[in-house]
Amino acid sequence: MNVAVDKRVGRPAWLDASWEDRGTFLVSSNNVTYELFRKTYPAGTVSLGPNGGGTSSSQYVIAVQSSTQAAIADSAIDNWYDLSHAGPGGGPLN
Repeated sequence: MNVAVDKRVGRPAWLDASWEDRGTFLVSSNNVTYELFRKTYPAGTVSLGPNGGGTSSSQYVIAVQSSTQAAIADSAIDNWYDLSHAGPGGGPLN
């Protein structure tokens, strides 16, 4: 599982030392920088906590990949979604 966290908010408490810092950043179209972390889980349900404290509006983004799929290289991310146009549940704004 990969998690991209808004750098303005910082790492939430649940994103502890068991997560690997990928050393990679994503930048949204409105210039928000997200730091990328990775952790491997067995099949099943994974529960993540809330964002870190603060007053800025932010989200984190997750990307999940089966362990049977080929690994995604850091430089292979060439498809992206502009989160500023996402509504509840990731769908389009109404």
